Amino acid sequence: MSALNPSLSNIKKVFTSLSYDPVLDSDAALKSWITAHNNGTFAPIINGQYHKIEEKKCFDVKNPFNGNILAKLVDSDKHLVNQAIESSVSSAKSWSSLDQTDRERIVYNMARNVQKHLNILVACESVCSGRTSREVKDLDIAQVIKTLYYYAGSSALLDLQDYSPVGTVAIFGYSDSSLLSLVNKLAAALVSGNTCLIIPHKLNPLSAFMFVDIAAESGLPSGVINVVTCQSNEIYNLVSSDSRIGCICFDGKTSTGQELIKQSSVNPWAKLLLCVEGKSSMIVYESADVDSAIETAVDGCLYSNGQHRYSLNKIFVQENIYESFLRKLECRFDKLRQGNHMDKCNDIGCLIDKNDLDKFRRALSEEASEFGAKVKTFANHAQLTPAIIENSSLNSQINLNEVNGPYVLLIPFRTVKESVQLANTSRFATAVCLYSQNISLVMEVAYLLNQPTVCINSFPIERGVQTRKQSGNYSIHGVASVKNFLLSKWQANNDAPTTSLDQVQKNVKLFGTLSADSAIPLASHLTQDKTYKLYIGGKQQRPDTQSSRQVKDFAGKSYCLVGEASRKDVRNAVEAANSAFGPWSKRSNFNKAQILYYFAEIFTQKSQLFVHKLKQLTNKSQSECEKEIKMCSHVINYFAGKCDKYVGRLNDTTEYGYLMEINEPLGVVAIVGGRGAKFSPLLNILQHLVGAIAHGNTVVLVADENMPLPSLDLYEIFDTCDMPAGVVNILTGNKHHLTKYLTEHQLVASVWYLYDQNENSQMAAYELNALQFVKYTSNYSLKKYWFVPSEVQVQDKDQTLDKKYLNEIGFNSTQPKYIHLPMGIIFAN
Repeated sequence: MSALNPSLSNIKKVFTSLSYDPVLDSDAALKSWITAHNNGTFAPIINGQYHKIEEKKCFDVKNPFNGNILAKLVDSDKHLVNQAIESSVSSAKSWSSLDQTDRERIVYNMARNVQKHLNILVACESVCSGRTSREVKDLDIAQVIKTLYYYAGSSALLDLQDYSPVGTVAIFGYSDSSLLSLVNKLAAALVSGNTCLIIPHKLNPLSAFMFVDIAAESGLPSGVINVVTCQSNEIYNLVSSDSRIGCICFDGKTSTGQELIKQSSVNPWAKLLLCVEGKSSMIVYESADVDSAIETAVDGCLYSNGQHRYSLNKIFVQENIYESFLRKLECRFDKLRQGNHMDKCNDIGCLIDKNDLDKFRRALSEEASEFGAKVKTFANHAQLTPAIIENSSLNSQINLNEVNGPYVLLIPFRTVKESVQLANTSRFATAVCLYSQNISLVMEVAYLLNQPTVCINSFPIERGVQTRKQSGNYSIHGVASVKNFLLSKWQANNDAPTTSLDQVQKNVKLFGTLSADSAIPLASHLTQDKTYKLYIGGKQQRPDTQSSRQVKDFAGKSYCLVGEASRKDVRNAVEAANSAFGPWSKRSNFNKAQILYYFAEIFTQKSQLFVHKLKQLTNKSQSECEKEIKMCSHVINYFAGKCDKYVGRLNDTTEYGYLMEINEPLGVVAIVGGRGAKFSPLLNILQHLVGAIAHGNTVVLVADENMPLPSLDLYEIFDTCDMPAGVVNILTGNKHHLTKYLTEHQLVASVWYLYDQNENSQMAAYELNALQFVKYTSNYSLKKYWFVPSEVQVQDKDQTLDKKYLNEIGFNSTQPKYIHLPMGIIFAN
């Protein structure tokens, strides 16, 4: 290994003499910091030191405004990337074993030092990204400081004793990524005990290097953060395909994220957090303060020059005030100034990628010529001209395939119901801003919107935006953001697989196919001469193929027949569950609780029937079967009581105001049952089934392939406990075959795969392909997935149910919606 030079400890001394104000023309302080790094050539940071450059290939980082070269970066090869990963992995154990308060103290020091070097950090972020220095200073860097302070007290968020860090977190930047995006992920990963490998984008990498210098000054141990840069996108594949990476965070284009999905599928246990395409929108009602809405619209449109995912690009305006709103918006746009982004008097900077500028101009031209929209541009003498687009179709290219640039689509609507429908039609989901002085109206609209972030009479630019639907699966701030980088004690993180990527892709194509010898011959003598049907839409139905399979007891004797579900049965079950989701999720929590209490009552009445069935099918004693059924009854009662006690909470924010965190159901949840060694599948399937429906989801359940009868006996109770048709659907058949079509179905919101285990509670060898397939396919459609061991979660001493795990089921059954309630209108002065 070559010598490493210089060390971060030498670089951080440069900060003590630097003071820079971006208002001034002189950039001496920033140049001094750049020059201190080997005369402006930045090498990868590996194990706390800058790698010696030697004969490494370099590429330029330029000022997007004038094209001047700011610095040179080493183009890392596979060898350097491997060294960086090794450093992160080797440092993970010592960093995670450090006391939680010590980790938080270092993050606290980072916040203090960012405040100390704020001006030079503003200059670095602004000059590289093309964003105005005023915006960077007032919004991004200010929020970076608040974010670091927030996570410096993260031990109050949850009990980390029940969780362990994922290990090494790879954070990929993109051209439109800001330092705030990096810090949101980095801070949460560090305080939870993970090491980080940062891969900044080739167009905007200097802020990441400066932040690592500040982290070193704050006492961060060597190797906890490593940084590598590369001019080619091949680095994405090198890092994401490495089985030593425990979590991958990516900001950017969907196409690039899909490539990461392919590579990361080698290790099914590695998490993948995506923040991809999709910008924010705004709804202005006739009862709004129009002048205030105009200012918010301009700030949102111009955020990051319209090139960031949080930027605003659609404004829905009620017809009564449409013309007035349009005139005021045009007047405001007409006064915007565009120019050098380092001049704080300018409102618009420049796009960091020149290709985006060409795409932006071409998209505006096509919108007018091909789709008949009315496009009005402002500051036409400038390099980057903001635009207002009217009469645009929702099917136009600029709406379906959002482009980078400062533009807004103005779309009129008549009624409140129509505004909700328009906002929910988008395949993206980031944030929606609602403007009205009628608080009852906006709160009800916020409840109806299928958006993860809703802000009332302001825009959550500086607070961070979480993503949903085709925009990704990442949550900003709160318990969810910390859990992104943790593994619960109930997740068995098995040894990383050694399967190659080619083999994974081959297995994905072949997974779930039925061969000619997969048919099970039917026995002529059955213990119970009965054929169980499927349960779809509240009715017992024969399978579409009219085929059956036999079920055997513990002694290997044929017991009875069950239906063999096919692809069409999966489709019918998902459609039934999707139709039932709307009415079920909108029922009051009290009503859902009463239905589940009634379910528990009838289940208890029929408990002896279940005990008798378990005793026939398993090699268990009477007392063991009775205890398991009693635990099932306790599970149902527990979740019935949780129905109206897991609705959300009210949080403080880094700003003046409150944040409502509402737990919303996911939608259709597919639960695939598995086989454990200690208990029958009934208890483990039942706790996940009831947990999902208690939180407003509907379920398609695949009963355990080898012992489906205990699950099938439940539909007799569902028929009599007032459970609405379609809320629970039960299929039987080949486990992998049904998993394939459930995971591929676009209406399935989440897949819970209960993998089979052996006597040693280890995952069965044949389940690895299933986990890789579910992860690969789920990430492509950006649906959630959860891998669960197929053994019931009990405590070791008294064998009682672990309520902490039941709460974990509740956490995975919901997705948070953040409603920002800002204050300061009355006492603004």
